Amino acid sequence: NIARIRTEYGQAVRKLEDMILAGESDYKICYLTFDDGPSYLTPDFLDVIDKLDIRVTFFTIGVQMGEAGTKLREELLRREALGGHSIANHTFTHDIFGSMYDELDIFLDSVKKQDELVYQVTGFHPDILRFPAGSHYCPFREDAIEELEKMGYKFVSAEVAYVPSTYTKIDDPELN
Repeated sequence: NIARIRTEYGQAVRKLEDMILAGESDYKICYLTFDDGPSYLTPDFLDVIDKLDIRVTFFTIGVQMGEAGTKLREELLRREALGGHSIANHTFTHDIFGSMYDELDIFLDSVKKQDELVYQVTGFHPDILRFPAGSHYCPFREDAIEELEKMGYKFVSAEVAYVPSTYTKIDDPELN
């Protein structure tokens, strides 16, 4: 059951965070996140992190992979959730160079549409959001945060600079 896995994992992480903050544990936590998926790279990411027994947060976009990829996108969202990973909202469109940041309602509609897609596929509503390109790009940031909080969201910021990148397949015998 996806909801049970998600709840148990979240409770365990919060307990560990509290212990660390109280000085009751020497453990360290690193939060690994993947943005802008699922994509054709997601199965490779999942294979590696599953072999390493790592849980991550996927900040997902609904239009990713297009109409032709709808079935695969849904399969990957299910696989992420069943693997104990967090699925978070990165808006349905991620339309940062289009109209998404023109008006608060356009932005919120994209958030709500992605929320509903994740719910339809996994049976739960995400409660974490990352603003596409970082919250500093959002001209109505404070109003958006207020509305997101009313919807039950917390937001995780990722202030980024866009740089070209390439994907290199990991060729490590211990991971293969």
